[in-house]
Amino acid sequence: YYTNDDGGTSSTKDKISKNTYFVSIPVGYEVFKNGKTTYRTSGTVKSSSYDTTYGDEDYYITDMIQTNYKSDNGDSGGIVYALYEENAPHYLLLGIHVASNTFHIGAFMRRAYCVKIKNIMNALNVQLH
Repeated sequence: YYTNDDGGTSSTKDKISKNTYFVSIPVGYEVFKNGKTTYRTSGTVKSSSYDTTYGDEDYYITDMIQTNYKSDNGDSGGIVYALYEENAPHYLLLGIHVASNTFHIGAFMRRAYCVKIKNIMNALNVQLH
């Protein structure tokens, strides 16, 4: 459910734990995004492994998290995180906000997308410190 690179947890209230992050998250779980434009917003996970095409279908992106938190231009690169309460309540990093869209299917719906931190770390061969 989550991992910790140094074998323990280190957190304080309302701060993101160091070296600890989600590797998976269930649909319906509440998540938060901090961005430059819309600041801190929240939503729920709509898909925990979302695949899509991007840029006139030139790129295929896999295993993203699809949510419904509010975001706007300028929020890309903001952190996405969630509350984890196994031992004591603390926040764990989930990923990086990359895009959002709004569409109409009977009502206006918002979707936002997050690249999972575990995928970023694997692609770049890096670890959190």
